[in-house]
Amino acid sequence: MHLSLKMADNIHHLFGTPDAPISQSRVVDGGGGPPHDSDMERRVASLEAKMDKVQDTLGSIQVTLARMEEKMVTKDDFSPIRADVAVVKTSLDAKATSASVAVLDERTNKLASTRGVAGMLALATAALALISKWSDVIGYFTHHP
Repeated sequence: MHLSLKMADNIHHLFGTPDAPISQSRVVDGGGGPPHDSDMERRVASLEAKMDKVQDTLGSIQVTLARMEEKMVTKDDFSPIRADVAVVKTSLDAKATSASVAVLDERTNKLASTRGVAGMLALATAALALISKWSDVIGYFTHHP
């Protein structure tokens, strides 16, 4: 089923349509049905009672918000924390990073090992002993046929 409505079909004029005169059923005071009926007083009284409850609820919400506001942290409360964070950041910037530790590890791996150092020390000691006894060594080879 296809309904085709024009925009003008959805408009209801308070005092009739442009093409039709005001009819008795469209007069605001007429008809006796909602919203202009005899039950209006009861409905207004019900709405007023509900509004009192809404006002009580709103009052308790305002009290709760005031208590929350008293305990709320402000921008100024964060100033000492920001200063402490800046000090910690500066301190951390001066500390070794994983990259600098890796560079140091690489450098120490390139250094001679203990065994290598002991071998070089032994060779140096032998060379010094040979130098100190050089004249005796030369004399031994030159005097012996």
